[in-house]
Amino acid sequence: MAERSRKGILIMVVAWIVLIAALALGYRFIVKPMMKGRLVKSTSSQSQYHTELEWLGDGFSGYAILRSQSFENALAKQGIRWAYKPVLDYQKRVEMLAAGKVPFAVFPIGSYIKAGVKAGNLYPASQIVGIDETVGADAIVAFKSAVPNIDALNCAEGRIVLPPSSPSETIAQVMVAQWALDMMPTDWAIHRDDAEAVYREMMSANRALPRAYVLWEPYVSLARKDPDVIVLLDSSQCKGCILDGLYAERSFLGENPDLVKTIVEAYLKALYYYSQQDRMVELIVADAKAQGESVSRQQAEQIAAGIRWTNCKENYAYFNIEQNPGIRPLEDVISFLIEKVLLPTNALAHHPLPGKEHTLYYDGILRALHGEGFHPAKRVNLIDGAGPSANDLAGVRGTTVLPALTEAQWQALVPSGSKRIAPIEFRRGSADISAFSETDIETAAEELKVLSDFYIKVKGHTLGDGDSDANKLLAKRRADAVVTYLKNYGIPANRLRAETAKKSKTDQACVVLELAQAPY
Repeated sequence: MAERSRKGILIMVVAWIVLIAALALGYRFIVKPMMKGRLVKSTSSQSQYHTELEWLGDGFSGYAILRSQSFENALAKQGIRWAYKPVLDYQKRVEMLAAGKVPFAVFPIGSYIKAGVKAGNLYPASQIVGIDETVGADAIVAFKSAVPNIDALNCAEGRIVLPPSSPSETIAQVMVAQWALDMMPTDWAIHRDDAEAVYREMMSANRALPRAYVLWEPYVSLARKDPDVIVLLDSSQCKGCILDGLYAERSFLGENPDLVKTIVEAYLKALYYYSQQDRMVELIVADAKAQGESVSRQQAEQIAAGIRWTNCKENYAYFNIEQNPGIRPLEDVISFLIEKVLLPTNALAHHPLPGKEHTLYYDGILRALHGEGFHPAKRVNLIDGAGPSANDLAGVRGTTVLPALTEAQWQALVPSGSKRIAPIEFRRGSADISAFSETDIETAAEELKVLSDFYIKVKGHTLGDGDSDANKLLAKRRADAVVTYLKNYGIPANRLRAETAKKSKTDQACVVLELAQAPY
């Protein structure tokens, strides 16, 4: 009996100890923090921010406005804290968007397409506004002693050294897809970590090898200080191929359209502010410093010259809200990149979005602003009579129209290389183009509209046997026929010239489209 009593007392003591310990732990980890939290709350001010938003990007100067004080201050006035998170890997950005970890990220269009495929055909965000287009900040360079033009790479030893999974890689893919480089091997790309690594390799390379190097600023300018270095192709000559945009995660966009509209409106205002006078150059210097890098004013000017920030009216045109002949709508840009660049170069094994290119962007935000008559110049504090005119508000910088050339100027053009096109077929002994080749010429014309900085010499090549004069006459008539078709498909006459090749490069009569340009 006494033994049972002792066991009961022991159990009761243990129970009390457990209870007291539980209460102590509960107080320490639950009650005390709650009391402290109430104390902090009761002795603190209310935050000016009701929303905190993160965006993913990298240190590219084209994104400087998104990191700018002007933009962040404008959002702060709306109660929005805007925070930049550097994530260099595009696939990682896609995965973080898909997981709902962040609502925004920036991408070049081609990089978003490729990253989505790598992530399993995953496209969790829509582009809501265009940010910029590189117009010379990325380039393919070479030593002219070995590679005087793009055609010189058309050999079994031809290679291109580049940083993979970068926007600059797209220029190399455009070149391989659009120029006739059939003799280059399928493994033409030599990968290096970044533009600095490519530049270092170039400066120590064997200059006799048929190599080209893909760089971005400031390394393009550094390389061109060498008198033997020439630019084969730069991003200004590949219209619409490297376009950056701000993307919003689809669920966030669907649930918060007004908030997203506030961000886009504030961005376009900040862009307009920095586009005036020398503010963009100053911003590039300050943005680099904030990221721990040093950029001189001269370097900043070179960087700014190679980037075209997409203004409000251009955004309306890209999103097909307003039509402008100098700007291709995003749907066409995406289609061109996939079908004419990424698939032909095996950057993609399949078309990830056949007939659904429009699902990669959302025009609702810009369409709403357009419906309100929005333009950032209308919303800034302008003195009456000193504000922008209607022409200033137009602001659409479309395709440059090449001027007509004199005979001497045509002769002075620098050959770039031969345009890739299926062999053009003619009726035997005539200049009548076959129906199949008409379609090929139409396709080539659409591609040549992207390569709008190049003149086109349409050269008729002759057979080596038979009547030489008759062969030359037929070759010229065939070249004239191709020129006529290209004009009918929208290529300006100023860009075209029909010629008979002085020396045939082939073993058969044919017509070749040679791209040429003024000395760089």
